[in-house]
Amino acid sequence: MRRFKTKIEGMNKRRPSWRCKACDMWFMQKTKECVRCDSKELDYFSSQAEAKRYNELALLQRCGEISQLEMQPVFEIKIDDIHITNYRADFSYIEDDEEVIEDVKGAQTEVFRLKKRMVEAAYGVKIRVIKA
Repeated sequence: MRRFKTKIEGMNKRRPSWRCKACDMWFMQKTKECVRCDSKELDYFSSQAEAKRYNELALLQRCGEISQLEMQPVFEIKIDDIHITNYRADFSYIEDDEEVIEDVKGAQTEVFRLKKRMVEAAYGVKIRVIKA
């Protein structure tokens, strides 16, 4: 069973993109600075689905539905004060006075599922998985 109608559609979903923080211009290829405003501050998105979700969350933040939108927060996973690994989610924000952690995934790997369970147990949070 195929996930995408065409091979090109599947490749476009996984294509990384960058966004200029200063002027909000989008780039499909890696660049060191924005061609419009010469800013070197760029946001990186690992897929088109993640970039699309960021646009939705940014709009919700401007409307006041959510607050404190943070991109790629890092959660350190420790057991008995021994560092095991880090988990980097795609987004975290506050919605209805509750912290929400989101990850945009096309396919859930075993490593992702394990890290997700470990973070949920260690931090007492629920991670929302958005299907790409």
